[in-house]
Amino acid sequence: MKKVLKKYFIPHKENNFHPHILHAKRAVLYSLVFLLMKVILVAFVILLPTGVFVLPDVLAEEQRQIVALTNIARREKGLPALVVSSKLDLSSQNKANDMAEKSYFAHAREEKSLSSWLKGANYKYLVAGENLAVGFSSAEEIVKAWKNSPTHYANLIDPEFKDLGVGLSGGIYNGRATVFVAQHLGAQVAAVKTGAQPAKKVIAKKSSSVEIKAEIPPPVVEVAKVSSSVLAGKIEDAQEVAPPVMSANQQTPIDRYMQAKRVLLPITSIFAVSQNIYLSAIFFFSFILLLNIVIVVAAGKKRHHVIAQTSGLIALLFIFWKF
Repeated sequence: MKKVLKKYFIPHKENNFHPHILHAKRAVLYSLVFLLMKVILVAFVILLPTGVFVLPDVLAEEQRQIVALTNIARREKGLPALVVSSKLDLSSQNKANDMAEKSYFAHAREEKSLSSWLKGANYKYLVAGENLAVGFSSAEEIVKAWKNSPTHYANLIDPEFKDLGVGLSGGIYNGRATVFVAQHLGAQVAAVKTGAQPAKKVIAKKSSSVEIKAEIPPPVVEVAKVSSSVLAGKIEDAQEVAPPVMSANQQTPIDRYMQAKRVLLPITSIFAVSQNIYLSAIFFFSFILLLNIVIVVAAGKKRHHVIAQTSGLIALLFIFWKF
């Protein structure tokens, strides 16, 4: 047994200072095996039914990330974090469910607007706002799109807002399975300091590109032939602001893989297992390579090709582990 281990792992005269485990043919074989593992994993993710990405555990994780990223955006501006409100969670979830069930993407439909959803959740607001998104593959992409839009970003960092809630629901939009996202932000009347009076008219901010008047109904925003979009609105005394629409690129197989790697952790350990295998292989071959270098250098031998091919194998393993 000792002779076999020495032959395969330790450079010495009998194996010409070239341990069998590091032979070129074996290095190629290892590379192909690890590559096959990654190909199988990627194929598994790409072929997953879309329904997997809208499982409750997956959507709950995305919801938590949207909340966290929203508060990070506020912290960057020196603003206090928003507190998750069960009532706004309910109103936003009802809104997301409604969009998914009826396959539309807009603030208002069939005489139901943001104020309607808030009233249905018994959220008595002084001021409230709504950010919508559809077709994005991750919480990071959603919040990034909101931050890149002045109107959405104004909602995210509005100092008047104290609470938030996020709802996500799977549905069909423009013939494609996707996730509808609704984010509701607001401040309750009860939270206003004594003596303060609720706003009675719409205030048009200077940064807004749309002039708002209390008696003018909001324009209808229609979205067509886009894979992902966002809408934002703010209401004061139940008057809405309808901003422009923004779109993003359609999800690619790489996007789908990265999304699965991030959000499927609650329901499968396949990614963790594969990463542990790659990491273990990195440590193993790094140790063998270091041992080989020390012994070969001490013996005055040159085995540059062994070092090069093993280093290449380790680099390949690192890429598989990282991605």
